[in-house]
Amino acid sequence: MPLTAEARTRGRQEAARKRRLAQAVRVLTAEQLQALHLEDADDIEALIRAKKRWFAHGASGEVDPATWREGTRLLVSLGGDFKVRDLQQRVRQLERVLRTYEQQARATTRGLPARSA
Repeated sequence: MPLTAEARTRGRQEAARKRRLAQAVRVLTAEQLQALHLEDADDIEALIRAKKRWFAHGASGEVDPATWREGTRLLVSLGGDFKVRDLQQRVRQLERVLRTYEQQARATTRGLPARSA
């Protein structure tokens, strides 16, 4: 009985999935992750200090190159996350200022005294 195109596609997809699952995945050990001191990194300045510590671990050879590369990717992605968080806080602050301004503008156009926020 010949296979249909649909069955061949399913077989290819299953074989590709098995190949992906068989590949080794690099992860940081708990000790290597502790070396980053990420629990203290809640802003960009603290993240820079964590990056410096991580680069020192890589330069001294304490961490193998592939793991060091993965740790560096983690730190680089955190920098963008902090920037997004800070920008979202700034947008919320600006929205509050705009809302106050709009309330004052509406009150003055109606001849009413402006309410304080």
